[in-house]
Amino acid sequence: MKLKLAALLFAMAAVVLVATPVYAADTAVDTDLEAAMDTRGTSPNHNLVWISPSVGYYFFRASDDFFTYRKTTDSGVTWAAQVEVDGQITQMFDIWYDRWTNGDSGTLIHMVWGNRTGTDTTLYRALDTSNDTFTAARFIVENQGQENANSWNVHILALTKTRGGMLAFQGWARSTAGNSFFWTCPSSCDSGSWTERTDGADGTQVDRVILTPGNETDTDDLYMFYLDIDATELSVKTFDDTGNSWSETVLDTEVDTNEPGYSGDMVQFDAVTRFSDNHTLVAYWNDVDETTADLFTIDLTNGTTFATTTPVVSNLDEAGYIAMTVINQTSGSNADDVYVAFAKGSGNLHSTTDIVFYKSTDGMDTWGTEQAYSEVTDDYRNIAGGHSIGDAGGRYAPIFFDDDQVDAYINLANDVEIPAIVAGGARRIIRIGKLLDQGIKNDAWIDRALEEARRSLDSHVTGRVT
Repeated sequence: MKLKLAALLFAMAAVVLVATPVYAADTAVDTDLEAAMDTRGTSPNHNLVWISPSVGYYFFRASDDFFTYRKTTDSGVTWAAQVEVDGQITQMFDIWYDRWTNGDSGTLIHMVWGNRTGTDTTLYRALDTSNDTFTAARFIVENQGQENANSWNVHILALTKTRGGMLAFQGWARSTAGNSFFWTCPSSCDSGSWTERTDGADGTQVDRVILTPGNETDTDDLYMFYLDIDATELSVKTFDDTGNSWSETVLDTEVDTNEPGYSGDMVQFDAVTRFSDNHTLVAYWNDVDETTADLFTIDLTNGTTFATTTPVVSNLDEAGYIAMTVINQTSGSNADDVYVAFAKGSGNLHSTTDIVFYKSTDGMDTWGTEQAYSEVTDDYRNIAGGHSIGDAGGRYAPIFFDDDQVDAYINLANDVEIPAIVAGGARRIIRIGKLLDQGIKNDAWIDRALEEARRSLDSHVTGRVT
């Protein structure tokens, strides 16, 4: 009985204090990347997906320009070999995970990309994370002479999935007339059903855009956050699916896109949906690499109503880039937390920077203190934070691109684990407590308490309720 009692005490300690390994500094995710990985068109903010605290997917262009991903099953400690999404030259891409859309319990990561081999085309396929199998690649549209350049100035794709289940993307293939397009698909997107709709672009300028699900009466309406380079303003365009039309609300008319940090291949804003109220949260630099640079935030209720919330930082020189993540859990201490990461210069934005992040627990009304993320100073760009993390759990562990080394890194010492919401595990801890209140009775009593502890630990580690 004494041995069993000792085992019970050990098991209960494991339930309460699951050991967390201590890791070294920045860890390479991939060292075989395309040198232009810092460009928005070729590598969007949301090219990182966590489906649990241990399993994640990172999408990128490899050194041969092929659209590729790597997967981790041990929280980013190691990453499996590259897997090609398309074994041809890719100029631009974007992805969307089913569970980044409120109410969607699917397991697919949807992908659109611009293929630059032979006939320039935009294609679609999905990766099923339940078994890591691809759907068939589906041709959508010819890109009418997609320009061969790694720059924001000539091409971009932005993808989302509405609350009604419709996939949609806006794109540019080059900065000439007739080379922007907007397509949607309500279902069976790997075999058909794609339809060209009213284009959301302003003129021929390749502007910076991010798509998110809408919060309108029609669940297939969506938002396109639109940084207009010519007008130097940030706006939100609402797509009315029934009317096949766009409306626009200006958010800020003083975004200085003429500064060097906004030119060419740079992206300096992000937008993420908060599930608790379907609001879209926005963070953006009004200026880049200037002493007047502010990292502003906005809480958008719908396509016409928004509130300006507290800036993350103000008057911060030598800073830029951004990745925003919302913890979309239905309960628990992490619910509705907002993380924002960016590159902070220590001499020059495009030479010596560190990745830092801030956290808000009250809807961006206030922000905590600056938290270090990267541990080695270098020329960092293109931060991928993922879009959101739901009840299945995940990690706040941005992956950042080192422009000097042409490598992608994750930090395993400064990341934040977001545990899964597992009701069964919590209930078992309560039941163990009740058993202890009854007092130690006999071997059968200890056996029962050990089983409860074992199942609680299993739920914590695997996310399964047993």
